[in-house]
Amino acid sequence: PLHAPIDSLSLDRVVRFLELFGATGTFEYDATLGSEFLAAARATGALAMVEFFTSEQAKFAQRAQRVITFEEWMQHQMDDDFWCLIDGGVYDLTKFMRTSHPGGTAPLQAVQRDASYWFEIYHATDVSYTLMKGLYVGQLKPEDLERVPPTPHPVSPEFLQHLRSFTVHWRQSA
Repeated sequence: PLHAPIDSLSLDRVVRFLELFGATGTFEYDATLGSEFLAAARATGALAMVEFFTSEQAKFAQRAQRVITFEEWMQHQMDDDFWCLIDGGVYDLTKFMRTSHPGGTAPLQAVQRDASYWFEIYHATDVSYTLMKGLYVGQLKPEDLERVPPTPHPVSPEFLQHLRSFTVHWRQSA
């Protein structure tokens, strides 16, 4: 019998992981909940889950420190390989556009441009900010920011402040 101090939400996370990962070998999850999944795995002794989320956190830590050059960012400006730039952060929207984005390929209007303006007018919600962590690739090299064509309209300071309040814990300084 299991004698671990665990709440029902944590147990549900473990069960969902074991069911999906066991059946498919993959597990899609909200990246902002990675540490909670890892804690649940440790509390129950689910070793495969501990290994999976430890590996995921290590991968994310590498991305969080990654600096992307303008040239590398430009290599990912196609409809089948699209890295979006928002407030200096680079996000891989390729799979998200095909599978989950309600506007389909609408983000492609920001090809080779800073997408901050479009993100503010269409996605300035806490839900959208939360999704960003799982899509984060790295930070555009600060000196390369001036090479990126600006947004058609300036973004509001309130938007940037709110966005940064979500990303400050896992993203390099903007």
